[in-house]
Amino acid sequence: MGVVGVQEIPGRTIEARVRGAVESLFGQLGIADAACVTRYAERRLRVCEPTGEIQKLFKYRDFTDRRWGRHFHSFLYGRVWASS
Repeated sequence: MGVVGVQEIPGRTIEARVRGAVESLFGQLGIADAACVTRYAERRLRVCEPTGEIQKLFKYRDFTDRRWGRHFHSFLYGRVWASS
């Protein structure tokens, strides 16, 4: 059994190389339908779509962003200090 990897093949796109690696791996595992990987990725996008809509509607911020994270940290620090 060989190692599955994405090899550099001139003239093939990265998608074609990855698809080939996935099909090879699925063949080794005995899985007949390699298309389930792409269907899973499409499903994952549909599940996440409402999250973005909710964030926009309620103006939620991503606190991993430095600017908003600092603001949120200051807010929490003030709340803790005031309640002590």
